[in-house]
Amino acid sequence: MAAVVANIARSPRQVVLAVLAGWALLIFGWTEVAGIAGDLGVGSDFAETVYNPARAVLHGLVPYGDPRIPGPLAGSVYPPSAFAPFVWLGFLGHGAAVVVWLVLMTTAAAGTLWVLGVRDPRCYAVWLLTPMMLSTVAIGNATTLVIFLAAVLWRWRDSPLIAGAALVAAIATKLFAAPLVVWLIASRRYRAAALTVAGVPLVILSAWAAVGFAAIGRYSSILAANDRIYSPTGPYLQGLLLQLHAPSPVALAAGVAAAAALLTGTWFAGDLGGFALAACAAVLLSPVAWIGYMGLLVIPLAVRRPSWSPAWLLLLGTYVSWYYSPVPYATAGLSVCTLLLLAALLVAGVGRFSPFKAPAA
Repeated sequence: MAAVVANIARSPRQVVLAVLAGWALLIFGWTEVAGIAGDLGVGSDFAETVYNPARAVLHGLVPYGDPRIPGPLAGSVYPPSAFAPFVWLGFLGHGAAVVVWLVLMTTAAAGTLWVLGVRDPRCYAVWLLTPMMLSTVAIGNATTLVIFLAAVLWRWRDSPLIAGAALVAAIATKLFAAPLVVWLIASRRYRAAALTVAGVPLVILSAWAAVGFAAIGRYSSILAANDRIYSPTGPYLQGLLLQLHAPSPVALAAGVAAAAALLTGTWFAGDLGGFALAACAAVLLSPVAWIGYMGLLVIPLAVRRPSWSPAWLLLLGTYVSWYYSPVPYATAGLSVCTLLLLAALLVAGVGRFSPFKAPAA
């Protein structure tokens, strides 16, 4: 009876704290979106990488630097396989297309946790209202879709057809997901890995055939310009080294070495731990990586802790990179903070050395 009374006495405090925490999260989230909107950034990434290329294809133009379009980045940095499935959005006006795309990305973000078996609304709130996902969705970056497909890969990992198709779609959208193939091999899912290795070039080349192979040269120059402009602003290992004035080849070599070490560990860390290591390798290997890429690490976190636990509070650490963060953008300080957060999420995902206890079943 004393325990029941104590629980009742604590309940009002818990309710008040939950309400205050919810309001604080909403206020921070609103500030993030307001900052992006103030810079006219809502849907901006979608417009540049999906919508404008789709419109170009519908009008018979080359989506990779038509001569009438000036600028070094006058074209999508995504391969045609990323926007080809969404060419139908080009029939819509810009505003309508942005709304449809943001709804799709929000659904993908929520669907990531749903397919992993998470039903606790507190987990959804932290996932959707922290910059890792909120800013990624707000600007319309397709990373959200890649994370959802990676979650589908994990959920149906023992179905070669579904797992292979999900990873093919993820890599065809954004190449940074490619290291997950190593996890398929390390976990002896050879059929899914073979389907992925065969399917990725088939899908990408088919999309290039529809667009026209003549644009490949222009596309490579767009990627080179993108790496040159944005690599020093990345908040991970390669970005950190560039911010410390290391030569680009040194930064790239460090990223490759770190990714190789993590991928080697996939053979020894177990199924979910290996997935977490491969996901972390994908983040570090990409020359241009944003805060949303870290969202891949929510998959092992959600699998280990499908209901609320203190480990979910790690996602709040992405506020170090938020719109009004006290840590300056594109600085070594921000990159160090982000790398520490990535390491903490990796430890929580690997589990064996996690400082957080998983809740009892």
